[in-house]
Amino acid sequence: MIEQIPEHKKILIFSPHPDDEVIGMGATIYHIAHRGNVFKIVYLTDGERGVPGSMVQSRKKELRRKEAKKAVAVLGVREKNLEFLNLPYYYTRMVTEEDVDEVFALLTTFMPDIIFVCIDNDPNSTHKKGAEVIDEALIQYEIPTIIYCYKSIWEEFKPREVNFCVGFDHRIMELKIEALKQFRSQQKNPDVHTPEDPLWERVKRRDSKLASELGMKQPYGEGFFRTESL
Repeated sequence: MIEQIPEHKKILIFSPHPDDEVIGMGATIYHIAHRGNVFKIVYLTDGERGVPGSMVQSRKKELRRKEAKKAVAVLGVREKNLEFLNLPYYYTRMVTEEDVDEVFALLTTFMPDIIFVCIDNDPNSTHKKGAEVIDEALIQYEIPTIIYCYKSIWEEFKPREVNFCVGFDHRIMELKIEALKQFRSQQKNPDVHTPEDPLWERVKRRDSKLASELGMKQPYGEGFFRTESL
């Protein structure tokens, strides 16, 4: 089940909103960034609807992008490794040809060996629709690509569903927590964070629980489902 973390590969990490990538695979991103991989974190949407308050939309978009850059910098990721697509489906609430074409163009330009895709279902279906966009783009792409599915805060894998897991120690968990704390706008969103139960505490409990359930030697684990198609 526990495979070697990719080294010297071309990797695309798709995140529906800024923060899903850190929630679901922050420790894995840390390892990817430090093992000679050529990679990009690809944000399908800017996620400005998740910013509470009366701030104008353009400022909300800018805020979430700044938070993303600060967060992944904690994990050792440079700004040049980030791609913000701001796909139309976030606004139309339906997958369009334009969405698929943008992801397909990225696939054909980057030609990844591996991609990571978030597959849990959030209340607004942004994650689910994002996975649909990627799936349709991969069908057109046709080149065999290893796919690792991960989940953000809305759902958890059952242990039997996990066929790839990255274990990590307390030091990297502290980095993951520090990265999550950079998403300050989300600390005002009661759907994902409350003072009584901060987002990073929920993530820490989940990663600890998975490591325990899988009998891992390390105290935390991020689980994935490896597949060849979505």
